[in-house]
Amino acid sequence: MLRRAGALGAGRAARGVQRAHVRRRQAMEAVRCQLLSHSTTSPRSTADGQMTKAERRREEILRNEVEVVTNATSASCLPEDWNAKVLLVDKPLDWTSFDVCGKLRRLVRTKKVGHAGTLDPQATGLLIVCVGRATKTVEHYQGLGKAYVGTMRLGEETSSYDHCTPVTRTDASWTNLKDADLSLGASSLVGPAVPQMPPMYSAIKVKGKRLYELARRGIEMEREARPVRVDRFEVWRNENEDPRDVNFSVDCGKGTYVRSLVHDLGRHLGTFAHMTSLRRTRIGKYAVEDAWDLADLVEALEQRMDG
Repeated sequence: MLRRAGALGAGRAARGVQRAHVRRRQAMEAVRCQLLSHSTTSPRSTADGQMTKAERRREEILRNEVEVVTNATSASCLPEDWNAKVLLVDKPLDWTSFDVCGKLRRLVRTKKVGHAGTLDPQATGLLIVCVGRATKTVEHYQGLGKAYVGTMRLGEETSSYDHCTPVTRTDASWTNLKDADLSLGASSLVGPAVPQMPPMYSAIKVKGKRLYELARRGIEMEREARPVRVDRFEVWRNENEDPRDVNFSVDCGKGTYVRSLVHDLGRHLGTFAHMTSLRRTRIGKYAVEDAWDLADLVEALEQRMDG
């Protein structure tokens, strides 16, 4: 009888631990969503603390005019008038963000079309496209937190920090890294102001030249590290797969180069690493699951033009 009572007590204790774990995970997810929805852009204000005229106009457009178009809108119900629309698009592989805007510019018959945060051609996922007067709100969407998932390969370094350029250096010491080492290294790169060196293959200008233009000519320029916000950086391996290949998930602020984060992790662990895939899953409260597949969107808009 005593033995049975002890077993029941142990079972209740185990269930209590499980419930506490669930509550802790739910609390962490709530904090994560709050961080992602937080704008990293500091509002510019006048000397008396009031918003500037441009900021007031942007807030008015966001509050009174902007309509967000998601994949919940059926093809037959897509807007006739695209002014002040914000469109969620799932950018496919090999498309530049500029390509997406150019394609949509022709289909919605509006000159003012811009995106709120570049995705490299080899990355996929959520791209926020602003149309018409909504282009005045681009800065708002650019400042929202972002979430990514992707993969990296240990023991190999490339000049672009991803798989788009050849491997330049290799190192075998990655074989000594345990999963705990990877997680500890990733957690060391989390913080409100993590110093990050932008890659040479980036659109940042130095002395009037885009870094990627210089990199393609084999020119290396000195760059200054910039503080970036990294809210979460988690890494894990899949069982029965190449141990060099590591999955990651990142929540970060504006201006963070995920490629650089992967590169820095490799260096921090005493080896090399480069990014092999990247997908943006969220911007603020907007999720890629709510975005239009680009091919489906183009087909729907072309049918409307032909009709």
